[in-house]
Amino acid sequence: MLADRDYMREPARSEPLRATTKLIIANVACFIIFNIFGDISRKPDLQHLLYLSQDGVMHGYVWQFFSFQFLHSNLLHLLFNCVGLYFFGRLVEDRLTRVRFLQLYIISGLLGGVAQVLAGLVSTKFGGAVLGASAGVSALLAAFSLMYWHQRFKVLLFFFIPVEITGQFLFWLGLGSSLAGIALAGLVTSSGSNIAHVAHLGGFFAAFLFINKDGQPAPLSEWFDRRSTTRRPKTLVNAGAGMRKPSAWGGASSASSREEEAPQEDFISKEVDPILDKISAKGIHSLTEQERKILDKARSKMAKK
Repeated sequence: MLADRDYMREPARSEPLRATTKLIIANVACFIIFNIFGDISRKPDLQHLLYLSQDGVMHGYVWQFFSFQFLHSNLLHLLFNCVGLYFFGRLVEDRLTRVRFLQLYIISGLLGGVAQVLAGLVSTKFGGAVLGASAGVSALLAAFSLMYWHQRFKVLLFFFIPVEITGQFLFWLGLGSSLAGIALAGLVTSSGSNIAHVAHLGGFFAAFLFINKDGQPAPLSEWFDRRSTTRRPKTLVNAGAGMRKPSAWGGASSASSREEEAPQEDFISKEVDPILDKISAKGIHSLTEQERKILDKARSKMAKK
């Protein structure tokens, strides 16, 4: 029955927290626990366990690839990463499912950490213990830029100078900043730094595993999709006979000109199911105006029963 479908129910009064919000809360909570109550900067043993370092990985502390992503050295470090997570995370999450968004963020942070450790094998200037969410945030910046490559945005430079930029400009700015950080660390730093410069660049390029240069799902993202598709109800997987198959980010099939006369079950299977499939894959924010009208019509049919 249409009424039994989760997507067709009226939204609850309190919407669940976004994954972006939960990540921000997790970062703030870890900062409070380790930097205020525990003052991790004065506990080298705890740093050795939780910061990402070449020495720690060699000792088998593989959890450092995850723990370092939720630790920050000071309030400004935390604030900078949370602002980036808030602005880029919300918009990227709107284009992805919640699960795929978290996969992008965590896996990119992990691969950024791997890049940092490997760089430490090449040069001791990158071999210090590092921490911060910057690798994951860099991945979100890259993903956002690829998704909105030609779109123009108005932003406040230094929080008060209004400028207009494109996703393409933001991409090259992020890449240039990452490379400049690595170059500066190589020239100035005499020993290992706590700033994960290489992890920033690693996370930035890890985004390409999920989003390709055309802003479409990349191979790793499609692999996760295939894994999740096997667990979806068949009515959500099959788009219906005679319907145009939805593209990766595009709209679902257009409404039939005879939808008024079509039997209710026909209307649901041919018109509504493809839209529900799109919501399941990319979130309700990806719907077009026409698709929203079809869902409204379906709700009206349900209400008249």
